[in-house]
Amino acid sequence: MVRLAESDQDAAAIDAFLCEVAARAGALRCPVNPEKSMQEVWRIARAVDLAQGDDIPYGFALIAERAGEMVGTLGVICPAYWYGDQRFFTDRWFFAKADPQREIGPALRAEAEALAREAGLTLVINLKQRGVGNVIYARFATM
Repeated sequence: MVRLAESDQDAAAIDAFLCEVAARAGALRCPVNPEKSMQEVWRIARAVDLAQGDDIPYGFALIAERAGEMVGTLGVICPAYWYGDQRFFTDRWFFAKADPQREIGPALRAEAEALAREAGLTLVINLKQRGVGNVIYARFATM
């Protein structure tokens, strides 16, 4: 089951999950600042509640659960393109526990795409990033 994060408890659970799973995956590029980490997760997890009127929220966080246990999370933010004023949704984090059936990631992504469509925005997932030494880059087709 995938659901929208809605509480301070959800934000704390996401932060704990990320610190464990991202560290185990080797995805952390610097030591964790616990206060900063929790503030950013909270800001994203509570963004829908904090948005005013018809404003597009700063982002949103999704939680995937099985038998009451968090097994994945996708945090999404809403920046503007660097070259224009249009906004879009993109992943801030996207982690799941081991998933031999490969169901968790697609379920999180499908829900994020539905929420983006509902807001009339594009969802850009940057999972194609790969690290080489200290350089992080995204692969793209040459013209």
